[in-house]
Amino acid sequence: MTHSVCKISWRLLCLVAIALINVVTGAQSASASQKLSAQLTSYLKHVDAQVGVAVVCDGRVVARENDGERYPLMSVMKLFQAMWVAEKLERDGGSVDSLLYVSPGDLRPNTYSPLRDDRPNGNFFMTVGELLDYSLQRSDNNACDILFRISGGPVATNQYLRGLGYRHFAVWHTEDEMHRNGTLWAANWSRPSEAARIIYALFNDSRFHGSAFTFVRHSLENCQTGQSRIAAPLLPVGAVVAHKTGTGDAVDGVQHGINDVAHIVLPNGRRYALAVFIRRSPLDMARTEGIIATVSRMVMEWMMQ
Repeated sequence: MTHSVCKISWRLLCLVAIALINVVTGAQSASASQKLSAQLTSYLKHVDAQVGVAVVCDGRVVARENDGERYPLMSVMKLFQAMWVAEKLERDGGSVDSLLYVSPGDLRPNTYSPLRDDRPNGNFFMTVGELLDYSLQRSDNNACDILFRISGGPVATNQYLRGLGYRHFAVWHTEDEMHRNGTLWAANWSRPSEAARIIYALFNDSRFHGSAFTFVRHSLENCQTGQSRIAAPLLPVGAVVAHKTGTGDAVDGVQHGINDVAHIVLPNGRRYALAVFIRRSPLDMARTEGIIATVSRMVMEWMMQ
């Protein structure tokens, strides 16, 4: 009887000790998050732009600033689309090596398209993977719309991510639709925290398995756009940065939709996601991108403590 009571007491003491450790660890984590948030708030209140920031670590949002607004996704939507394309390939038994025909009509003029510049006459075959690389690494608008054509359009992308539980975003329009109707540029939107949660899940959630998702992750790690944004302070220290940028047009001297969302692995092994979305900036592009780089540096330094 006494032996049983001792065993129960010992187990109870262990459980209490574990609970206390969790409470202390949680309090320390909350305190650290508050410190980061205070630093971001202090910096952003002096910035002449509308900036939204979210940091995700260990699957949860640990810091956010101005996160309640809808920020135009711009080409960050290509990340969302790529995840649906990968899922559809996995479901249908397809492959990123599958060939697609690219017609002259697919290479629309008057839009940003390295693919059209490289092969202006169309009338060729290209793999799904090559189109994903153009879309994710070089932010090609025509490649994006070809991928929409074979995957059910923006609505299918929207439904897929909403089916996974994401709600604070929308993808309604193709690149061509937005170029034809200049009032639609803000209709594809997201909160920074939702974009950060999505890219963090892509790299850390077992739901996103299979060769197509591996391809998408690798493509994001080789993104060629926006090197002066989130990646700027990270690449020199040897971090692995996988990111997708979004860039809108300047109207009357105001930059609209200058974005970057990234998954980062630091040399110390810490993994996190960062989204910085700028809805309106009266600064030029270099200084606007500098805001994103400064936020990235602040978060990196906090993560490396």
